[in-house]
Amino acid sequence: MRRRRKKAENETNRRITLLEKSVNSIGEKLERSHFYDYMNYVSDGKRILRRAFWTGVLKGMGSAVGFTILGAVVVYFLHLLAKSNLPFLADFISDLIDIIEKNK
Repeated sequence: MRRRRKKAENETNRRITLLEKSVNSIGEKLERSHFYDYMNYVSDGKRILRRAFWTGVLKGMGSAVGFTILGAVVVYFLHLLAKSNLPFLADFISDLIDIIEKNK
């Protein structure tokens, strides 16, 4: 009877030790993944909205600047093609450039 009780206690202690190791391992992984910081971020709705707003503003500005630069490069190359001596293509491109310059 005492052997069974001692064996049961040993088994219980072993399981508790394994459980402690598992909990410690999970805790360490959560610390390494900055889970606490993430939970603080997610729980602050104003912060999320503010960050999403500024992300959208900056993406919009970046798109506008990028499209402007790309458009300028395209117009520049069209202008170069218009100056070349390709009769049909040069006339078409010069008409396009005139339309673009009138709408500035």
